[in-house]
Amino acid sequence: MTSLIPVYIKRAFHDNPLFTETKVVLSLYDDDFPDVMDKSIIDKIRIDGITNKDLKHYKTLNYIGMMKAAIDFSDGVILGSQRVNPELLQYIHKCNKACLEFQPIDRYIDAYNDFYEEILVNEPVAAD
Repeated sequence: MTSLIPVYIKRAFHDNPLFTETKVVLSLYDDDFPDVMDKSIIDKIRIDGITNKDLKHYKTLNYIGMMKAAIDFSDGVILGSQRVNPELLQYIHKCNKACLEFQPIDRYIDAYNDFYEEILVNEPVAAD
């Protein structure tokens, strides 16, 4: 369900002063799940400011679709595992999103700090 946070922040709450200049960084792990959510969830997640186009990846309501939606509305992606779903890796690169590859324990703090700094100084990414 956290895949909704990027779309809510970037679309539904973008005019709220608390979120106007918010940057969203998504962390992906090897936590895929095979289940498909019930289609009625679409009506539950749609709120003012979110269009059908914004929810295009939620049509299948599976892990891949939900994560693609989160990627679309994120300013950057961190790979928190060595084995992130290959379809999602391909999608990140296709979208040309800022992406921090998986980092070993002895380097991740500096790498994360540098990545967050890069995200903070760049202009927000507009989702199509």
